[in-house]
Amino acid sequence: MAAIYGELPDGPVVFAASDSKYFIEHALPFALSASKFGHHVHIHVTNPSPDVFSLASIITATATFPVTYTFDDENISNLTDQEAKAYYACLRFHILPSIIRAAGMVLTLDIDCLVMAEIDLTNMRPCGFFPRPNEGHPAMKVAAGAIFLTSTSLKVAKAISQLLTSLPLQWYVDQFALAKIFDQIPPEHISIFDNSFMDWEFNEGTTIWTGKGPRKYDNPIYLNKKVEFLQEVHKKLSTSRKVLLKPRLDIPFKKLGLAVRNTDPLPEIRQHWQNFGTKFLADFIVEMPRWMFNSTIEDFSTRTASYWFLIWKEGSGAEAKIEILRFICRRFFLGFLLSIGSAGAEEQNLLVPLILLRPTMIRRLMSFINMR
Repeated sequence: MAAIYGELPDGPVVFAASDSKYFIEHALPFALSASKFGHHVHIHVTNPSPDVFSLASIITATATFPVTYTFDDENISNLTDQEAKAYYACLRFHILPSIIRAAGMVLTLDIDCLVMAEIDLTNMRPCGFFPRPNEGHPAMKVAAGAIFLTSTSLKVAKAISQLLTSLPLQWYVDQFALAKIFDQIPPEHISIFDNSFMDWEFNEGTTIWTGKGPRKYDNPIYLNKKVEFLQEVHKKLSTSRKVLLKPRLDIPFKKLGLAVRNTDPLPEIRQHWQNFGTKFLADFIVEMPRWMFNSTIEDFSTRTASYWFLIWKEGSGAEAKIEILRFICRRFFLGFLLSIGSAGAEEQNLLVPLILLRPTMIRRLMSFINMR
């Protein structure tokens, strides 16, 4: 499998994985529903498209609790449609060991799930799953929509991934592997999930709703609940008059592999930028790793807001880059540019450009300065 990159979680999470299409369709309601009940969220996306990065930033800006993301660029062009479908179903279980090492406790769900109640992960046993003992077929003995594992059951996560690697990519192979592995775990180490924990009939009082099969597209109860979360985000965006696009300062600007949220004091040069960003009064702040910003952020913009983009630049080439940005602003009539000089005489290479953007020009600007 291709190397993963992005940001790992730093504590217990609700976790899901998907391709770009499913992320765009389901990630926002999934993440906001879990965040609503106090959960940190982690999502892994294989072969992310640029709009995945932009939507991820909107989700993070809207969620009450942290949402982190990892990605990979796996070439699956040689797979048939059915094999690709099975690959996506198995993806989360290949990524799960890495997430467990970082998070300690992980509740793995389908990305089309909605969290409908608070979940106390601390009271669960090291392993949790949803058995279906009355099903006759070996591949139907486990509902793969909810799996719980911790750092003490990391070997279980590894065993699931290893077994899946040895099996052909067929639909239901993930459920077959889960049934086989969980059958080997002593019952005293397992928390059993049932229909009161997760269901696909969308009953009131169930902890998790999962969009099983066509229900995710035609059940009005499920769809209306998803719309609630979409409307929540739309309201925040449509009522924001000043939106700040702000690169993260606690992690690398460039895509350098895996990062973790850094709570240490910022370097002096970045602290200066942080202070500037803090003083800027914005109604809505979109903050994400610098390398994730791209032109598709325009697709999530509203024409009622002004968009301000903080472009952090440091080093000997900063002044030349600022001159290019000045030219862009004049060329495209984007607004104006503020350049804040050095914080001290010894920091002559420090500039903080702040661009005022018209929403219709975001894509042209991002493309022009090669920020894809």
